[in-house]
Amino acid sequence: SFNDPFDCSIPASNISTPAEATECVEYLLRQMEAPTPAFQAWVRNEASNGRIPFAEDFEKGWRKSLEKAGVVCFTERPDNLLMWAHYASQHGGLCLGFEGLSERLDLQRVQYAKTLPTLKLVDLLPPKDLEATKIRLTSKSCRWAYEREWRFILCETKFSSNSDPHRKVPFSPNELRRVIFGCRMPAERRQEVILLLKNWPTKIHFYEAVTHSSRFALNLRPIEI
Repeated sequence: SFNDPFDCSIPASNISTPAEATECVEYLLRQMEAPTPAFQAWVRNEASNGRIPFAEDFEKGWRKSLEKAGVVCFTERPDNLLMWAHYASQHGGLCLGFEGLSERLDLQRVQYAKTLPTLKLVDLLPPKDLEATKIRLTSKSCRWAYEREWRFILCETKFSSNSDPHRKVPFSPNELRRVIFGCRMPAERRQEVILLLKNWPTKIHFYEAVTHSSRFALNLRPIEI
């Protein structure tokens, strides 16, 4: 789950034109098994007045498709105090620095805005749903802009749980270039990581985050191994 309750959950408006409502209703009818003529007439009449019966079913369908997705998050700011506090065990964890991922992965820059993106239920229908999904998965409030986030979205695999190995995104050895230790990371844990990566096939540069002496900031200081 995400810290932000709006993350990946941008609501879709049920306010529609008759044409948009009709498109939704016709899609709904195609998904049903032998709807009665009376039912078809009723939902089409509702649509002609701009109303979408069973609107919640469209959201449920999108939510079900979202269960197949995974999101891998990256940041441009390895020295940000809040990023360390939120995502690295309150400065007790570490940060991995990669290079070249954008050449292999379709990374999407998160878009930060003061207002919610405009989505309608008709936008959740194929094939428009792909763009709607991208908007929902890459849109956040401008209050999160300090994260300067990029995302890689996996949409093809069904995950059984958070520990499902299919949730992991492999990377090649030469893509991992830096390891940054948090300013509160215990020395023994730091040494464990260094030993674990001792025989890494490509050179890794190690750093430690240290608090600045005269301002609220972190310095990333190289460590000689």
